[in-house]
Amino acid sequence: MITVKSVLSAVSAALAAEFGGSEIFLDSVPQGLAPPCFTVSCSPSVKQVLGKRFRRDFDFCIHFFPGTDEPYGECAEVEERLYPALQYITVDGDMLRGENMSQKFSDGVLSFNVSFGTFVIDQDKEETMGVLHSRIGSYC
Repeated sequence: MITVKSVLSAVSAALAAEFGGSEIFLDSVPQGLAPPCFTVSCSPSVKQVLGKRFRRDFDFCIHFFPGTDEPYGECAEVEERLYPALQYITVDGDMLRGENMSQKFSDGVLSFNVSFGTFVIDQDKEETMGVLHSRIGSYC
């Protein structure tokens, strides 16, 4: 089953593959972080679609902190690389497609949003059928 942790690992692996030299923080950001670096946070949600079928969405917000004196130019370059890097990620052998990608540059920091969604089926324990007794015979 695809979990928040597995999708978070896949996103950080995709970022590391594209931006090898930059640090990626998944939990809390330490004091005095050294740019350039990324912070990654996830907001998962679940919505029932039909019966036991659910849609799980993993909404990510990725912040990039530039390390140069020209933050807008560096953020614009990183933004262009984020789109193809997060278009498809592999999670537990399954490929997920990045959707609803958007970005915003504010206060010298790039905020990049992307969503990954998948359908899951609730796996309830099925009750096994009890013992069935039948009487077959002829009635006159």
